[in-house]
Amino acid sequence: MKLSAKKISIAMTAAVLLALGTSQAFASPRLCGYIAVDNPGKIGILAEFSDNDSLYHKKCDQAIDDSWKKIQGNAQLQPLNWRKIYRNKCYDVGKQGFLNQGDGADLLCDNMNSDNGYKITKKGADAAVFEKQPSSNSGGAAGFANDVDNGINQGTNAIKKLF
Repeated sequence: MKLSAKKISIAMTAAVLLALGTSQAFASPRLCGYIAVDNPGKIGILAEFSDNDSLYHKKCDQAIDDSWKKIQGNAQLQPLNWRKIYRNKCYDVGKQGFLNQGDGADLLCDNMNSDNGYKITKKGADAAVFEKQPSSNSGGAAGFANDVDNGINQGTNAIKKLF
């Protein structure tokens, strides 16, 4: 059975549209917070959030606010040249100084759990070190949804505990 060029084109278009439609259904991890990468030692105060979460924008905004407050409250951190990370992809942040040759593109998010704060440090050619901060809620997703005192999310409370 021979397929005409028109039928092949229609089939390929349908396959591309199907692939695009299903890719939108998956969560894409994004990072929010601050990084300082102009020094030999790189540091990040970040939280990872899923962009398909209904509170994603509020969580990210709160993580950025909490990260900045943490930086401003620490005399050693204040003089560093900080860059805001606002809903950036893991790879885009990683390639700003946290990746070594051979590291996976998504090294940062591969080493982080969603909705939690992290301090990430990297010195020279050493591998990045991830310090996960304990969240304030151990009740899982259901407990988190009911945790009004938690502010916007677990991640921002964990950032408050950094340093």
